[in-house]
Amino acid sequence: MMKAITLRLFALLALVSVMTLAPASVLTSSAQADDATDVLKTLKGSWTTDDNEAKWSFDGDKVKTSVGGNDYVSKAIVIDAKAKPAKIDFEVKEGDQAGATAYGIYKLEGDDLTICIAVPGVNTRPTEFAAKEGEVYVFKLKRKK
Repeated sequence: MMKAITLRLFALLALVSVMTLAPASVLTSSAQADDATDVLKTLKGSWTTDDNEAKWSFDGDKVKTSVGGNDYVSKAIVIDAKAKPAKIDFEVKEGDQAGATAYGIYKLEGDDLTICIAVPGVNTRPTEFAAKEGEVYVFKLKRKK
């Protein structure tokens, strides 16, 4: 089962591995831009799943992800920290999914970060933190100290 999960995570990360941060001008207000900057500062650092199968590292708008020994670099993120649940979107810039957007949600509770993201091209945003085979993936991460 872990191998199947790892393969699904690998497939998702392959799709979102080349992404770009949308400019702050796409946010509707400077307050949202400030919120996005604050969230990115809070996310800075390394995050892993309990089994270390997935590792995420945030440094400003750069996100490095490793799943099953495969490394990916992406840029992220249009963040709406005020939404319930908070929104996180990835716009794919290269590869087969170029031009597609991966819509997601996230929650940050202390040193626990949960990201729920739809694969690029699925034009709906998850509304709850639940995986859906082939369409939505959930990453439950802990801050690495």
